[in-house]
Amino acid sequence: MASVDFANRLRVALSRSGKGIEVFDTFLPDRAHGERAVLDTQRLAKPMTYERFGALNLVHGNEPAVIIGGLPAVAGFLAGRWLRDRRARKAMEPRWHSAPMLQLVVTDRRFWCQVATSTGPGAWRQFDFDTITSMRCPGVETLEFEFVGSPPARLTGFYMPALRVVIEHAQARVR
Repeated sequence: MASVDFANRLRVALSRSGKGIEVFDTFLPDRAHGERAVLDTQRLAKPMTYERFGALNLVHGNEPAVIIGGLPAVAGFLAGRWLRDRRARKAMEPRWHSAPMLQLVVTDRRFWCQVATSTGPGAWRQFDFDTITSMRCPGVETLEFEFVGSPPARLTGFYMPALRVVIEHAQARVR
């Protein structure tokens, strides 16, 4: 698989350099002193998906209503309200919520995801390697993360084997 070959080439490059591969024109909103970029997907466009696990926070009210009509009108109104409330409760159950990921930037300390929103490019999401409590690979191009004090995330796409290599390399250097 091409994504695994790409990750293996990156693993070899990291083991040879020891520090990282500097990407000079990478934009990071908050780059720390001495932080080195290892991978920037801006020019290597492949589809990626960003997902977070959690519940939606829907707000709907039970507005007072005056129903004019007989028993069938009241029964119909109550049935409609029950159905609306049931759908809202189901929508608020915790589950994976996905969005297209526009860009992935990986440094030797963290990774950044730029996520698309309905109004255009969204904000950058930052994930420090030292906050990762668990990393699973349910598929070749899928990574699931759990973090300290933050909801789980799942990333899918071509660059996920390479991201795994960088994280494992960074964590091995810390130990």
